[in-house]
Amino acid sequence: MQNINDLKHIVMMDMEFTKNPGNLIFIGFMFIGIAVGLLFNVVAAATLIGMGAGFIARAILVSKQYVGKEK
Repeated sequence: MQNINDLKHIVMMDMEFTKNPGNLIFIGFMFIGIAVGLLFNVVAAATLIGMGAGFIARAILVSKQYVGKEK
């Protein structure tokens, strides 16, 4: 029974993670960076560039979601 409760908790956490499209955008940029790095044999640098671009894109998306919602 404990395993079922653990599984439900993991599924709920996964659903919460994917509700925010910014998280998926970050991961997408990271994988694009990895793919480009594999093409040009500079995986570490390209992954870091992809992650940086992902963080910036996520910040832009999140800031647009909250503009005008300040109290």
